[in-house]
Amino acid sequence: MECSSAHLRYLLVIDRLSEEGGAVSSVEVARALGVKKPSVARMLETLQEKGLAEKERYGKIALTPAGAETARRYRRQLERLAAGFPGMGLCLTEPEALAAAGALLAALPPRYWEESHSATEEAAR
Repeated sequence: MECSSAHLRYLLVIDRLSEEGGAVSSVEVARALGVKKPSVARMLETLQEKGLAEKERYGKIALTPAGAETARRYRRQLERLAAGFPGMGLCLTEPEALAAAGALLAALPPRYWEESHSATEEAAR
């Protein structure tokens, strides 16, 4: 499933916020990302079309199982890549390293995610 860097940013934020207390509101997501509520509404529509998020009662946002798995997989890859930057001689702050890793991961072709998912499933067996 192809996701842009914006899709992935929203997934990570929704995932992180939901860990703190279940489904989240558009306002919480907007505040965490520094965007306006209409931007969240538009992205939620896109994430729903992709089967990654759903709107619950009273407008709360929750990730679907596929959305939660995508967020977890992306977070693992993001952290692994960001941790490797110092070894490459890149002196980045943690936020800079995560942003750079996110940009790189979002630019990878869809087959990377499919291969990565297959490898993760095999390792779990």
